[in-house]
Amino acid sequence: MIRAVRGWSNGQVAKRFHVTVQTIVNWIRCVDHGDGTVQMPERINHYPDFVRYIVQQLKAFCPMLGRYKIADILTRAGLHLSASTVKHCIDEPPNALTQVHPYSWYVMIVIDHFSR
Repeated sequence: MIRAVRGWSNGQVAKRFHVTVQTIVNWIRCVDHGDGTVQMPERINHYPDFVRYIVQQLKAFCPMLGRYKIADILTRAGLHLSASTVKHCIDEPPNALTQVHPYSWYVMIVIDHFSR
């Protein structure tokens, strides 16, 4: 609508919205085909898995640290996360068993009796 009202070309619209011309063409194509929603294929603010691992390990080894303090520690290390992102990382279930004592090891053995 903005493009039509102002009489801009695709290049001018791309420049104003700080995207590429191909992105504008794709958006217009989606609208022309009746699929009025334009969605990103994945979240833009998705952090790698190691960020979640670091936050969960900090919380596991120092359980008295809150989400604001963890965000502050990571910011000083150069990783800028908000306190809400730290909370989301802490609330996600880890893929491993939590250790009762940080110096202990768990060994899990699975025996399949049918394929022996």
